[in-house]
Amino acid sequence: MPRMDGLELLSGMQKDPQLEGLPIAMLTSRGGLTDTARWLIN
Repeated sequence: MPRMDGLELLSGMQKDPQLEGLPIAMLTSRGGLTDTARWLIN
Protein backbone atom coordinates (compact mmCIF):
# COMPACT_ATOMS: atom_id res chain seq x y z
CA MET A 1 0.00 0.00 0.00
CA PRO A 2 1.58 3.25 -1.05
CA ARG A 3 0.79 5.53 1.92
CA MET A 4 0.57 3.21 4.90
CA ASP A 5 1.46 -0.32 5.84
CA GLY A 6 -0.95 -2.94 7.09
CA LEU A 7 -0.19 -2.28 10.75
CA GLU A 8 -1.11 1.38 10.31
CA LEU A 9 -4.35 0.32 8.63
CA LEU A 10 -5.09 -2.11 11.47
CA SER A 11 -4.41 0.59 14.06
CA GLY A 12 -6.83 2.97 12.36
CA MET A 13 -9.49 0.27 12.13
CA GLN A 14 -9.13 -0.57 15.83
CA LYS A 15 -9.73 3.09 16.74
CA ASP A 16 -12.97 3.29 14.73
CA PRO A 17 -15.97 2.60 16.99
CA GLN A 18 -18.08 1.53 13.99
CA LEU A 19 -15.69 -1.36 13.36
CA GLU A 20 -15.65 -2.58 16.98
CA GLY A 21 -16.09 -6.34 17.12
CA LEU A 22 -15.35 -6.80 13.42
CA PRO A 23 -13.08 -9.82 12.91
CA ILE A 24 -9.96 -8.98 10.93
CA ALA A 25 -7.78 -11.45 9.02
CA MET A 26 -4.46 -10.08 7.81
CA LEU A 27 -2.27 -11.62 5.13
CA THR A 28 1.33 -10.78 4.34
CA SER A 29 3.94 -11.85 1.84
CA ARG A 30 6.64 -11.23 4.42
CA GLY A 31 7.55 -14.46 6.14
CA GLY A 32 10.14 -13.28 8.63
CA LEU A 33 9.75 -14.04 12.31
CA THR A 34 10.02 -10.33 13.18
CA ASP A 35 7.14 -9.45 10.83
CA THR A 36 4.99 -12.25 12.22
CA ALA A 37 5.69 -11.16 15.80
CA ARG A 38 4.69 -7.56 14.99
CA TRP A 39 1.30 -8.77 13.69
CA LEU A 40 0.65 -11.04 16.65
CA ILE A 41 1.47 -8.29 19.17
CA ASN A 42 -1.04 -5.97 17.53
